[in-house]
Amino acid sequence: MDNFDWLSTIKLNIKMLKYLSLWPHNGHFKLDLYSLVAVILVLVFIHMYNMSIFIGIIFSRENLADLTTRIFMSSSEILTSFKTHFFLKNVRRLNQMARELESAKFVPPRNTEQVQLVKPDMNTWRLVFILFQCSCWITVIFILSAPILQGSYKKHELPTPAWFPYNTSVSPNYELTYFYQSVGLTVVVAAVISLDAFVINWMMIIGVQCEILSNNLKNIKNENNSFSQKLIECIRHHKVILSLAENCNDSYQMVFLWQLSNSSLTLALTMFQLTLVEPTSSDVVTIFAYAAAAAVQIFMYCWFGNQVELKVRDFFLK
Repeated sequence: MDNFDWLSTIKLNIKMLKYLSLWPHNGHFKLDLYSLVAVILVLVFIHMYNMSIFIGIIFSRENLADLTTRIFMSSSEILTSFKTHFFLKNVRRLNQMARELESAKFVPPRNTEQVQLVKPDMNTWRLVFILFQCSCWITVIFILSAPILQGSYKKHELPTPAWFPYNTSVSPNYELTYFYQSVGLTVVVAAVISLDAFVINWMMIIGVQCEILSNNLKNIKNENNSFSQKLIECIRHHKVILSLAENCNDSYQMVFLWQLSNSSLTLALTMFQLTLVEPTSSDVVTIFAYAAAAAVQIFMYCWFGNQVELKVRDFFLK
């Protein structure tokens, strides 16, 4: 079991973060092309995109349905900007944590019993991650294709209501802005998926590490006078788990609070939005897809956070 790969559950996240230029080598940004791409993606396609939606609320003179759409989209986009900021602020620490997954500090399952303890959580995580990705990308497809499907592109309506310092109702401004919003929304959603999945994965790892430690303590036997050595290994393992939990908490403490508040607000506003649109409108599908993505998102944080709490409690009770 020594070849157990803890990185297997996080490799896709790291690959997506690298594509977004948010995962520098060894956690250090340098004066190179990679850092330049990171600056462009973060400033132009995340922060400026999110800011255009937020400013659009201030200048909005539309009906309640459109205003509600602007508000719940803006709240989610602004949270993404904060997530990106905190991630980049702690990227060196997070990079070090990822490298330590391959070290001997993280104890792998040592027998079939421990593998069976670990597998359910890892399989649940993979399933939830797939559901989260699918719900997010389906939402993106519906949002970006809505003006075309509804024919509102003829009125020069954009996929997401936003403010721009120029007239978007004339060509080629409209087409260029449509393209910008398409790229911006894709980058923002890719960042949301990567950043959320990254932190939830650490919750899952903390939980299964607690189970492995509990199992090791339960099965300590004084064979060949090795009790003291095995106990010392368990103490070291416990310190590693505590260090991992502290690093996660320090890096994401405020994000947890904002995420729960924002997801609750988003779900409430999307349900309210459903009462304002025609039942036969294609907007209903888009709103349902958005609500599904928000529901899966808040479910991930609550479920895996609760799993960590339960396993820590069971560890002390056992």
